[in-house]
Amino acid sequence: MKLNLPCWLNPGPWAEKSRRSSSRDVLNALASDSPGLNELAALISPAADQHFERLAQKALNLTRRHFGRTISLYIPLYLSNYCSSGCLYCGFAADRKHKRKRLEPDMIASEMDALRKMGFEEILLLTGERTPRADFKYLHSAVLTAARKFDMVTVESFPMSVAEYKSLVRAGCSGITIYQETYDPATYARVHRWGPKKDYINRLETPARALSAGMRFTGLGALLGLADPVAEAIALYQHVEHLRREYWQAGFSISFPRVRPQAGGFIPANRNSATASPGSAFQR
Repeated sequence: MKLNLPCWLNPGPWAEKSRRSSSRDVLNALASDSPGLNELAALISPAADQHFERLAQKALNLTRRHFGRTISLYIPLYLSNYCSSGCLYCGFAADRKHKRKRLEPDMIASEMDALRKMGFEEILLLTGERTPRADFKYLHSAVLTAARKFDMVTVESFPMSVAEYKSLVRAGCSGITIYQETYDPATYARVHRWGPKKDYINRLETPARALSAGMRFTGLGALLGLADPVAEAIALYQHVEHLRREYWQAGFSISFPRVRPQAGGFIPANRNSATASPGSAFQR
């Protein structure tokens, strides 16, 4: 079945432009005061290999200009490893044969108290895809507990409705993280074998639903190793720019997770973007 992709998502031409970029294109991109897709294509091109030091210095200067010499820390807390989806690359997939567990309310409170005593002020709550053992009610309760103990609470969990996100906002949640994993529809269909995560469009639209519900931040990312990393980076840029146009007051963070060893036996198509030896299995 062919998906009706949104008009803003079209990384192909820019990925081709990246492959054709020259050293001069890279230098022009580095000198740009208002970089966009054209500059991004050059900066992630093969021609950029010879300009790593210039790229590093540019990144350092931008970081210090916007954030100074500070490091922001948050602590992740896995609430449950139950999952209803069948992602080929993930150790949480429903067909993986290992012990499943969830933290009960008293355990959640105890873990949070211990983390707070360590000095952490921001917490990220994580689960697998929605299951009866770790559903919205369970996550909502954990957010309520976290909001009483931490200055900032975010979640990395299953896609939800606008109404559910509004309820999390009222409970004290400030933002979500949700990775599309891969923006390539054919690869997405192949690596997501079953479960709610198999719905490409529903996942793609999740950040917009969360922001429309009042979330202040959203984190996005592509899992490098599943498809062409250049096309993935461009699609990720297009996704963020699309969201920024409508939700211009929101904050955004970008991640580039890599495929890593796990028990499922998955071999990534783009091994240069992953970290493992031949024959290994992988997970995010």
